Amino acid sequence: MSTSDIVTGQFIHISQSVAGVGSRLVARLIDFAILFVYGFGLTYLVFDNFSYSMAGIIAMLIVYLPVTFYSFLCETFNHGQSIGKHIMHLRVVSADGSQPTVGALFLRWLLQIVDIWFYGLGIIFIAFSKHHQRLGDMAAGTLVINTEGYKKVDIPLSYFDYARQDYRPHYPGASTLSEKQADVIARALEGAILNPKTQAPRLDLLAGKVSNVIGAEQREASSAAFLTTVLHDYEHYAAELI
Repeated sequence: MSTSDIVTGQFIHISQSVAGVGSRLVARLIDFAILFVYGFGLTYLVFDNFSYSMAGIIAMLIVYLPVTFYSFLCETFNHGQSIGKHIMHLRVVSADGSQPTVGALFLRWLLQIVDIWFYGLGIIFIAFSKHHQRLGDMAAGTLVINTEGYKKVDIPLSYFDYARQDYRPHYPGASTLSEKQADVIARALEGAILNPKTQAPRLDLLAGKVSNVIGAEQREASSAAFLTTVLHDYEHYAAELI
């Protein structure tokens, strides 16, 4: 099962299990069945009493517009879930784990015209893309995740000594790190918290690279301690800029 692991700017680790073709297809079939029953039942009510008056046209639009905008409305007002997705424990989220914007959900809905009706192109992309995204997901920056595989781990603020008012940085070169580089360090350290044995070699390799980037030799006894100190220093310098 494909996963998407994210460390946010607030140092919150989010692990998401990305939904595959099978569960998404079943969810879509459930939604189609619901729309079919809805449309089939109300068609008789509308057309049996239909007139080409303004009131009749408005009534027809009221009946059929929810069918057209079904997935967009559900995902917008039901936290990224249609009825089919809710039953299958799926949800649409942004690639960074947050709630998608209305604009992103609309773009995703709009491109389903291509994904669904253009020879099943969406199924091909879901099956073979890295995070099982159809074209609409790629354009909107969204993922469909399995809510049962969603994990969120907060890294305690006390873990970061830079929050102390009397903190003094150890490596001036840490101020030259970019936000992306600091994020890589945070990811590695958070991964070491969850899996200390398997992540140790990765920390050693990263510590060597960071040492070269900041132009300073490692003085701490372990790579984890060194990277933690560098991250503390980076956050301290970053806080001074606010």
